[in-house]
Amino acid sequence: MRLMFKGWKFGLCGLLLAGAALAAEPAPRAVMTETVYEFSPVVEGAPVEHAFRVRNDGDAPLIFGKIHTG
Repeated sequence: MRLMFKGWKFGLCGLLLAGAALAAEPAPRAVMTETVYEFSPVVEGAPVEHAFRVRNDGDAPLIFGKIHTG
């Protein structure tokens, strides 16, 4: 009987943890079709430009900060 009681407690804990995971807070989710872009050869000092498209598939605002070029 004692072993069955222990199993019941672990089962209940598992259900509670699963419920907590389903009730997770809203979060952003960035989706990009491309993450790298290689420019063709350019004259040194010439301005170059490329736009990356980002879509938020999450359920909270997506905020960008500290963007660096490489």
